[in-house]
Amino acid sequence: MNASYKGESIAFERVFERYVDKRIVLYGIGRYTATLLSSTHKFNIVGLMDRDPENIGRIVYGLPVFSKEEAEKKADMIIINTSETYWKIIFARISDIKIPVFYLNGNRASLEKDSGVYSNNAYWDKNYNQMAAKVEAYGIVSFDVFDTLVMWKFFSPQDLYKLIELELRNNLNIVTNFYRLRTEIESTHRSENLMLDEIYVFMNERWGFCDEMLDKIKEVEISLTLDNVVPRKIMIEFCNELIASGDKKIYFVSDMYLPNKVMERILLKCGIVEVGRLWISGVKKKDKRSGAIWRDLMEENDGQKVLHIGDNNVSDIERAQEAGLDTYYIMSPFEMMMNSSLKSVAPRVIELDECVFIGLLCVELFNDPFALCEKKGRIYISKCEVLGYVVFGAVICSFLMWLIHKSNQKKIERLLFFLRDGYFLEKDYSYMCSILKRSNLPKGCLFAISRRLAMSASCESKEDFQALIEFPYQGFFHEYMMDRFNVAINPEDEHYNMEIALPSDSEKINIWLRKYREDIIANIEKERKRYKEYIDKFALSSSDAVVDLWFYGHNQFYLSKISKQNLTGFYFAANLSKENECNKNNILVPCFQKESDVSAKNCNLYGKSLWVESFLTAPYGMIKSLDEKGGFICSLNGRNQVKFEERELINAGVCRFIDQYISVFKGEMEYLNERFVDDVFGEMMRDGIEIDKDFNEIFYYDNSMIQRRDLPIFE
Repeated sequence: MNASYKGESIAFERVFERYVDKRIVLYGIGRYTATLLSSTHKFNIVGLMDRDPENIGRIVYGLPVFSKEEAEKKADMIIINTSETYWKIIFARISDIKIPVFYLNGNRASLEKDSGVYSNNAYWDKNYNQMAAKVEAYGIVSFDVFDTLVMWKFFSPQDLYKLIELELRNNLNIVTNFYRLRTEIESTHRSENLMLDEIYVFMNERWGFCDEMLDKIKEVEISLTLDNVVPRKIMIEFCNELIASGDKKIYFVSDMYLPNKVMERILLKCGIVEVGRLWISGVKKKDKRSGAIWRDLMEENDGQKVLHIGDNNVSDIERAQEAGLDTYYIMSPFEMMMNSSLKSVAPRVIELDECVFIGLLCVELFNDPFALCEKKGRIYISKCEVLGYVVFGAVICSFLMWLIHKSNQKKIERLLFFLRDGYFLEKDYSYMCSILKRSNLPKGCLFAISRRLAMSASCESKEDFQALIEFPYQGFFHEYMMDRFNVAINPEDEHYNMEIALPSDSEKINIWLRKYREDIIANIEKERKRYKEYIDKFALSSSDAVVDLWFYGHNQFYLSKISKQNLTGFYFAANLSKENECNKNNILVPCFQKESDVSAKNCNLYGKSLWVESFLTAPYGMIKSLDEKGGFICSLNGRNQVKFEERELINAGVCRFIDQYISVFKGEMEYLNERFVDDVFGEMMRDGIEIDKDFNEIFYYDNSMIQRRDLPIFE
């Protein structure tokens, strides 16, 4: 057994130690079970289970594959021995079984049901047509502006002040607590309906800046305001239709400190075709909160019927109704988040990077005020680009920024993105570098490697050769010979169509391989020579680092062995335990796990590693070896490659997120907290989002090093 998997068996023994006297069935016949059975013998494992009913009755790794009924009779408990990606899916499949079921982490399996709190909101009965129908009866319509017609790229409006503070420090060398002072002034003088100039007079009593500097700061605020508002598209279109009809008087009413000219620029930028009656509380010194501005509006219209559309239940609804207006409530993006299936994220949003991240999610998911109505508050994703933006955008953005930061710390000048997992990561890194206002960023390049290629090319001893032979594999013998050694055997070989399961079958496989030994060794020598020539072209040094997803660092280990150069490796998550042999001569640096979490058991991304891998793949199969010109010789394309166009669309969503996140900071690299990103990803996976069933046909787990069977990530 490969020494790096020793940690898994140690963890299994520790977690399930109290069940050594129980009859155990392992659900899963893949790599997890293959390595576990070859390394631990203290448990009474009586059988296996698998999703494929055709496997029931087979003997795999020397154990029978049971049906549910057989497991109930012959076992005391079931342990789902697979990647965490499949735990809930598997338990849902067998949840009615009459014996206890445990996940691999030791937790008792259960079906987590939605509490239904967010789905019971009366707002979900609303829709666009209902709003349009209500407006028909009115000749005068008033619109709130912020969070009704336009929205922020932040989670809340005050996040703008944090961005202003950052901009002042970075570009004007002004170090001041703008955010704290600004919120204090607004709170103290709330009832005075101050305009922007008046606010700055109060702020400058603390600062003491000259007029020229004060004007520069105001210009920064106005510029950032204009840059960071976006239209709520269907509301802008709806308003424009009413304007175009010519038979309705339209008002824009806002409790706001910005002057009319700036407000007009905001509305025109967001697509309003004509800004006529614009009522601003700071100009009129009357506001919606008190109801005074509504009384003036009714007086101006001689008590005619007026409909106001807005998002604030107090100032836009209650106060307007008290003044005699009729109203129509729509949810703000913030309220949509707070009432959605992802509401648990909201209380965790604190720092500016987190506010921008969640704000951009709101722009994508809650731009349409009726987006959640059909699914009763549940976030539903049906488009590839939206999936990339919402689920993977921040993950890859934060990882690449972390990568740059760590590279600078460790004086890394070149990043080698391992193929196939690095195919999109390298593209996204290049894209990020092109839009960042930075020089001397580490150079990124693709580097061909795979477990099969690296193990074969580093095969220098009998032990190495034996490890290559015994590495887990499940399939037919002739498939194994081609996949593992690139040796095509005669169909007349008596073992040609025999099923094998390694490492359990290693004894007989060693016997079967004897007559092919010369061909195998010849291929290994040829592959090692070609791969060594490929590696030499890179002239690896200590200023290089490799980039991979996870976990043990095998490819980094073998590359170091071949190149005789110890390397730094950057990972989404890594096994930092003492049992991991790859830690001995190389440095593994993980991104999304805490320092104390050496086995990444609390890393949400690693828990869904198979899904991440299924997206971050290349348009070709596993790289088996190199030809004499250095070209890739690959395994046959799998289902992930068949659906590669969809992955391109998903990655387009990733790049759009990267672009929008960086644009908020005007091209500067503002760190995006990777721990927070991992937490949000975890909430999404814990029923925070629902993805369309069509995605079932896009994501598959493939690993031709161990089997040819593609397994669906979702069912």
